[in-house]
This record gives sequence, structure tokens and C-alpha cells, in this order.
Amino acid sequence: DMVVKWEYQVLTSAATTWRAAIYSDYVLAGNAGLTDLSGKPNVLRLPAGALKGSSIQRFRATATYNTSIALSQRPSVIFSVTVGMYPETVPVIEGPSSTATGCPFTLDASKSYDPLNPAGGLEGLTFLWSCGSDDKACSSLPVVTAGAVNATLTIPAWSLDEGSHRFSLHVAREALSGSADLVKSVKVSDDGRPPVKFSVPWAASQIVLANSTTTEVVATMGPFLSGSTCTSPLATAHMAFQFGIVKNPLRTPLVIQTLISTETLDDTTNISVTSTSMPADKLDVGVEYAIVLLQANNETYFDEIVKGTELPTTAVEVLEVSKSFVLDEAPSLGALSISPLQGSVARTTFVISTDGWQDEDTATLEYAFYQFPISAYYLLTSEVASLVKFTVPAVEWINASSPMYWVTVGGIELQAFSSDASISTPLPEGDYFFLVRCRDENGLEASAGVLGPTIRSIDGGLVLQEASSLLGQTVNSNDAETIWTMISAVTSIVEAGDVVHLDGASNSDSLAVVEVALTALKRSVALAELRQESALRAC
Repeated sequence: DMVVKWEYQVLTSAATTWRAAIYSDYVLAGNAGLTDLSGKPNVLRLPAGALKGSSIQRFRATATYNTSIALSQRPSVIFSVTVGMYPETVPVIEGPSSTATGCPFTLDASKSYDPLNPAGGLEGLTFLWSCGSDDKACSSLPVVTAGAVNATLTIPAWSLDEGSHRFSLHVAREALSGSADLVKSVKVSDDGRPPVKFSVPWAASQIVLANSTTTEVVATMGPFLSGSTCTSPLATAHMAFQFGIVKNPLRTPLVIQTLISTETLDDTTNISVTSTSMPADKLDVGVEYAIVLLQANNETYFDEIVKGTELPTTAVEVLEVSKSFVLDEAPSLGALSISPLQGSVARTTFVISTDGWQDEDTATLEYAFYQFPISAYYLLTSEVASLVKFTVPAVEWINASSPMYWVTVGGIELQAFSSDASISTPLPEGDYFFLVRCRDENGLEASAGVLGPTIRSIDGGLVLQEASSLLGQTVNSNDAETIWTMISAVTSIVEAGDVVHLDGASNSDSLAVVEVALTALKRSVALAELRQESALRAC
């Protein structure tokens, strides 16, 4: 039996030694938090965030036979992992761009988030607000301490002089590096209006799906103060409010693209204007838009607003402009196929292809291919799922903590995102299904799938020399995924006990296969690192 021993080493200025892993519970000794999630002695998989940022760590795998004691018969491979900086936090500020000196207003950063924990809300984040030293508001800003309570900053009425005031927000992690800053300007004037806060379900310049049916836009005017200059415009006159969509919002004057259905609610303290309509049929894919809140003395003035109207007009005012968005559609109608429909481990080369995708620019589409064990299909779908009518299961591609995460359910990446719509690869023994992710240039994607072939063991087994030859040929392909799948295929034969020793074959022959496999594994990792470095340079 072959044994793989894992060790690790953290490279520092001081002398370091290799430390052994503890296989009983798969926790790497002496390196807190490095828990092996694979449960397999020949695979080491660590959770996201386990390695310290801005560090270099090395992992060494050494293969031996239980009966082998000679040090010369212990081939090893070393993986050097350079851990980069943590991604920056993403600050988001919602609040008015203008208001009256006599009105209080709030800057709300509660939609800020951590890319390392996108579903965690404000957990683990700290907020620090500041403004220029010449601003009157600075002397009254609250002392900011850690916690979500500081995600909002309220400026009392009459705290600011007339002029434009810049508020800075610093969002950091409590325990890790990777902070970021954002600035929000607020114009204050004596004859200004009550503040308007836009709340939209997208960040600035974010992609919005054309077929989205749950796009809720809310604009809130207020709070109003009785007996002051900060009163509701509805308190003294009839006013009407309307949402519209403008094209290229950074240009002036604003040009209306279309009006959207709007509802207004007045509760004496605030005026709320809402809409759940996104008329994608009147917008162009790939163009930047924004929502505008319009005000007029009468609803009939909005009837004069048509596509191409420049804002404001003599009768219609622009109260506030939302963060911009870009309309896009995900690729659609693609299919995935595989041939042949049956074959043998290692010896059969399978061709997996995808075609038929529709998009506004098919030349920019990229494809990533994945292999899953058939058992994962029942984990990803309902208990009554049937393979008679195969449907693409709901795989989680981003959130590594999800039980439906593609790696957790046994997925293997056969090709990272590439313009290649077809791959050729050997496959390990078993029954599988395959998925392809199709991504456009804006990052929108869709999936297609196919129930894979049956891959069976080789009649008579695989001769040691052939196994070594197949691995060697694959290394020469210089394709990381192809190398890895061949290693997986040969490994499945080894685990099944189907490797045949020719007459006279010795442990040294078997060891030769192990050495070639480790060389192939090392080459696969080197190619993957080179591809990652190239991608980073391209960014």
C-alpha cells in the first residue's frame, strides 16, 4: 500500500523546519486553523481564509510504500503557495446629494460588505466617518467604535454652513487587512429642499439583469420637522412625483429614456416613492443608466416627458439621481454534449463540447467545464429527482460555505474559463454528469449540463509501463486540467487494484509510476500558477 505524508513550512526570515501533519483528524500541527477538508490522504484542501495574507507557505507530499524504508525510494513534490493581500472591503453610502441647512440627514453605509463574507452582512466590519477640518460638522461627529451601529451617520439640522461638504467613510475588518474608503459629497443651501435618499438593489455601475422581476427602487424624502423650514412640499401645495430612467447619467443635461410606474406614500414625516418596474424592453443592453426622481406641480406635466426630453424642464425638476447601472442579459439557449457515450479509464479520450449559446456578443463568451459524480445530482436536487429527465442542478459557484458549493459536492474543474468551447480529456472510472458555465464579458453567466458517459475499468487491468507512459504523454500536453484528470484516472485504477505487474516487475517499477504521477502533479500545479500569474498581470 502507498502512503502519502504531508508536511508544511511557513517561510519567514528565521530558520524554518518542515512540520508533519496529523492524519487522525486532518489538522495540520502547529498551524492553527489549517484543517484539511478533503478527508483523503493524497489531497490537501484548506478552507478559504485559512492562510495568512501576504505570506509564503510550502506544502510537501512524500509518497512511500509501507514496506519501503530506503530514503531513496521516497519521491516528494513541494507546492509553494504565495498568499496575496486580502481583497478590499466594499463601502456603500446611501444618502442625499443636496439638502437644506435646516434639515437633518443621514448617511447610511449599511449596504457595505466584505467580499470574503458576502452573505455575512456587517459582521466583522468597522466604520469610521470623518470630514474636512474646515467643516462645521466635524466638531459634532460622534466618537466611532467597532460595530454595525456606526454604519450610519446622522447630521443634525443647522450643523452645516452653506456649501459642498465631503464626508469620508473608512470600512475595515476587525481582524484582517484589506480596508477601503469612499467619499460622499452633500451640497447644503439655505433654500434647499428636504433630503432625498435613494435605495436601489445595485452598486454603482453594477450589472442588472434585463429579465429581473424583483428590482425595487425606493426614494425617501425627509424627515420633515414641524414648525421649521424643513417641511414637506405637500404641506403647502399639491406636488406630484415620478421615477424616470436617464441614459449616460454623468452627462449633462440629463436625457430621459423612459418613465416607470411610480407609487407615492405620504405619512407626514416622510414621503416614500417606490417602483418595482424595470422596462428592459425600452433599454439598450450594455448601456449605463440611472433612476431619477422627478417633481412637478401636477401629474399632467409628466405626460409631456417623452424619450429624448432633456431634464430639467420649466415644469419638471430633478430631485435626486440614483447610482448608475448597466443593463445586460445572461447568455442563453446553450447545450452541452459528450462523446463517446462509454469508454475505458485512461485509454479513452472523451470530447466535451458546448454550442448554441445566444448573446449580444458571442465572440466574447468564455466557458468553464466541470465533472461531478452522479451521487452529487441527488444532493443538488430534490429527493424525487430522476435521471430520466436530467435538468441542470442549482450548484453554488461562489460561496464556499454553502453545502451546495461545487467543490463540496465533489465537482472537478476540467477547464477554467476560456474561449475554448470544446475539450478532450480522459476520465476516471465511475458515472458522472457534466456542467458548463458560459460567461459574457460583463460577468453574467448561465449553465448547461449533460448526463455523462459510463467509464469502466480496463479489461485485464492497466500495465505498469502503460500507466507510466500515459502519465508522461499527458505531462507533455502542458495543460493543467488534462494532466490532473489523467492523474485522477490512473489513481482510480490504482485504488481499484487494477494495475497489473508484468512478470518480473518489482517495487521499483511501481515506484516509477508514483514518481511520474508526482512529476505530473507538480507540472499541473506549476501550469495553474503560471495561468493565475498571467491573469493577474492582465488585470
